[in-house]
Amino acid sequence: MPRITIIGTGLIGASIGLGLKKVGTKAEIVGHDRDQAIAKRAQKLGALDRVDWNLPSALVETSLAIIATPLSAVHRTLEVIGQEAPAGCVVTDTARAKVPVLAWADELLPDHMSFVGGHPLIRRAPVDETVEGASADLFDELPYCICPSPRADEDAVRLVSDLVGGLGARCFFLDPAEHDGLAAAVNHLPLVMASALVEMLVSHPAWRDLGQFVTYEFERDTYSAGTEPSESLALLLGNRENLVRWIDDYMAQLQAWRDRLAAGEPDDLGAVLPPIHKARERWLRGEVEETEDFMPRYGLGGALKRAFLGNLFQQDERQQERDANQPS
Repeated sequence: MPRITIIGTGLIGASIGLGLKKVGTKAEIVGHDRDQAIAKRAQKLGALDRVDWNLPSALVETSLAIIATPLSAVHRTLEVIGQEAPAGCVVTDTARAKVPVLAWADELLPDHMSFVGGHPLIRRAPVDETVEGASADLFDELPYCICPSPRADEDAVRLVSDLVGGLGARCFFLDPAEHDGLAAAVNHLPLVMASALVEMLVSHPAWRDLGQFVTYEFERDTYSAGTEPSESLALLLGNRENLVRWIDDYMAQLQAWRDRLAAGEPDDLGAVLPPIHKARERWLRGEVEETEDFMPRYGLGGALKRAFLGNLFQQDERQQERDANQPS
């Protein structure tokens, strides 16, 4: 039986496992997580067939390794995969920055392995951001970025594309540098904004009184500042050049807002707010025109069927052939 190894079995990793189970993937799904309780919970939810506490052991005879860890753990994980996974193994990830990850993959993986970077864009807030919130439908109808390494062979790219389609997502092919430039603005800049706001407030002489005004709005608006510090550091350093450019643009926009408020012209402020409101609502509803880099959502593709449905898929084809030859 073919084997898929999921490294990192939290919300994303467990949801991938559940999605693979939902489409009937006939492969052993092995899970590994540095927190054994999380991996065991993912197994209990039905996302994994087996849990292995030892990463090299979890990689034995695997055909597809899926790294669903935080960015801060990807380098070490790739290092172990490069040393322990078998020849021909296809490797993908779900990290939020792609340029550093592809550079690490190029450095650490041997030529007989193919790396295809990935990043699911989760638009709907899960009920629970831990493994408890895992769902086979988490990726349904959502964009899933695919950034293949130049060294990845065609079959590996097709395999990961089929995996994404099988999870119900839409493939969004783009260059890793392009990915990180766009992600810096929408996914990583809010981390800087929230961190700067919290830093300003807690260093203010009135910080004790300010703390009395903390409500759910403050929690919502500074959500990114609650990211694990090691992960925040990895994101900020891994995409710092793009972030610096976007911070410059954001500072210019803040200056424009400062000037509007200082002028206190109701007509000026009244004119700019409605289009901002409408644009935000459209984005949140997903009303964005897709580019030619998108592939539509599709079902489990040929590469994934050949790799992980094996005899079952062949039997289905033979049965269809027999049915077609039955006399009417």
